[in-house]
Amino acid sequence: MDEGGTPLLPDSLVYQIFLSLGPADLLAAGLACRQWQAVSRDEFLWREQFYRYYQVARDVPRHPAATSWYEEFRRLYDSVPCVEVQTLRAHTDQVLHLSFSHSGCQFASCSKDCTVKIWNNDLTISLLHSADMRPYNWSYSQFSQFNQEIDLLVFDLKTMRAVKRALRAHRAYTPNDECFFLFLDVSRDFVASGAEDRHGYVWDRHYNICLAKLRHQDVVNSVVFSPQEQELLLTASDDATIKAWRSPRTVRALQAPRPRPFFSWFGSQRR
Repeated sequence: MDEGGTPLLPDSLVYQIFLSLGPADLLAAGLACRQWQAVSRDEFLWREQFYRYYQVARDVPRHPAATSWYEEFRRLYDSVPCVEVQTLRAHTDQVLHLSFSHSGCQFASCSKDCTVKIWNNDLTISLLHSADMRPYNWSYSQFSQFNQEIDLLVFDLKTMRAVKRALRAHRAYTPNDECFFLFLDVSRDFVASGAEDRHGYVWDRHYNICLAKLRHQDVVNSVVFSPQEQELLLTASDDATIKAWRSPRTVRALQAPRPRPFFSWFGSQRR
């Protein structure tokens, strides 16, 4: 703008220039002045950015719950659990299965090390309990499931029936040592999958696109969303690890410095 506040370039020309920018550059340009800020939030501009960046077919409409193209772009970019925040290494062999309690406060893991472990799902995940199943002549633990009372149920894979005395008589059964199970989990907006290519994947349910690729060092056997927050995802792998993934906006919120209590600040100002 000139000194009088009159734009030196018409909005239509700024718009055409902005069409050639990527999302990050577009947002940065919007900080230059009020005119550029207004143009950088244009709905048609962000519609073009959305289809181009996410490579969505043009005949796929915007999500019915979306309020704007800008916010929809931001939702897919910022709310997908794609940031690795913790790697759990308590298992000593392939981790085969994960399951959350209904409250999301705990989860269980099963492994070829013949243990079933229960974890506290706090901001920093911690091990709560570990049960060694070798005294019961198990070869390894394969599946687990919480019921509504947050007890752990175990299923006999030969009969597909729940074992009445949890953690007592289960026999994991796999007819072929090389057998591979592909696990899927679904949240409100996303689908997660595990694959033999050493990655977990997060897909959008509406647009049918892959939003994140989550790396392990070996086959990903199990993926599970927290039942209380779809922006937390766990993956388990043959590399003997469990990884916790959170969305970028959740990570930013957790890392943000906490404001000092007023009285603490006020006291430090007194002389």
